[in-house]
Amino acid sequence: MPILSLIYYYFYYPNIKRYNNNNNNNDEIIEQEKGVGGGKSHQAQISSCNNPLCIRCVRYGYLQKNAKSKLSWILWDFKTRSPSKFSSLNQRIPNSIQQHIGSSDGSSRNSNSNSNSNNNNSSSPLLLQDPTVLMVSDLPSKEIITDWHQNTCEYLSQRPTRRIVFDALQSLCLYGDYDGWGDNDWTENDSPHGQSWKVFHILNQGSWNPILLDEDEHVDNNNDNTACQKNTKLLLDLARNIPGLLDNCIFGNIFISKIYPGTKIESHCGPTNVRHRLQFLLKMPDKSSSSSSSSSELFLSVGNEKISYWDVHRDLFIFDDSFFHSVTYNDHDDETQMIKEEPEQARIVLIIDLWHPNLQDMEKTLLQQLYPPFTTSSDSKKIS
Repeated sequence: MPILSLIYYYFYYPNIKRYNNNNNNNDEIIEQEKGVGGGKSHQAQISSCNNPLCIRCVRYGYLQKNAKSKLSWILWDFKTRSPSKFSSLNQRIPNSIQQHIGSSDGSSRNSNSNSNSNNNNSSSPLLLQDPTVLMVSDLPSKEIITDWHQNTCEYLSQRPTRRIVFDALQSLCLYGDYDGWGDNDWTENDSPHGQSWKVFHILNQGSWNPILLDEDEHVDNNNDNTACQKNTKLLLDLARNIPGLLDNCIFGNIFISKIYPGTKIESHCGPTNVRHRLQFLLKMPDKSSSSSSSSSELFLSVGNEKISYWDVHRDLFIFDDSFFHSVTYNDHDDETQMIKEEPEQARIVLIIDLWHPNLQDMEKTLLQQLYPPFTTSSDSKKIS
């Protein structure tokens, strides 16, 4: 047997086998993560959920360990298949993974998480940016980075994005002339204080929503199947062709987010600084409604930035969600701040995760292999 084959057999193959076994035992991994430090990190103490599938709040420890265990053989494979491309690979991702110093309870994650030489903020990054899974050094960062993704902004703005989204939701009886807009069919996303944050997933932790892929089994008998298939296909085509879409990776999501007055999504960080999060306004609260309050307050805080200007003329922005961020939707006329799930008062946005534009193509491939989409036999409905 040739020397190279022997090396492959004794070192590479066992790692591939272990990797495949890891992917085939996700339910077992979930149980381990639930019992080992889930939600105990510094970030999770600020805002965390109890969803056992959440990579931000619970599964970050497994992802870190698994990526570190796979790193050497994936790099070896890259080098074997394409030595010239491998020689040009930026080493910041491998270095960041190898420098991880996480403890068993997840209380410390990245040795470089508190330093970013290209951070444009004068404030200490320690107070602003602390992703739970992967902090890659030497990536430029600032809170609002809409101008870094002009192709994506133009793609969504030049297409009938709102109509495509709402036509698909109406076909699935999730929006329109239905009692409560079919709210029971939206997912109540986890939040620490039981706030009303409802989502519908198009892409969830790297996996496409099977309802959209196989809508025939989920169509209401009163709907025209052909129209439903057409509308969901248009939505999937729109989503799959988004420039810069973070795809084939557990860090990637596309979902529709809906909140009501009285909701506060507490301060938290996303899992990594290799992704940027886009918000595209689909619907603002109806100010003409008799129940609408002119004193309502709706804003997003990201690091030191505060965004409160959602309107039809400024309907799209992109931020780095590895910075601490929160959403507040207050109604100052209501002293109780009880949540009012009135359809006309919902703020609805389309949220899309994008690759950091400074990443090399080979770095994206590396990340896709280190952090592949998460699938489980359980019903995975929450986002991270």
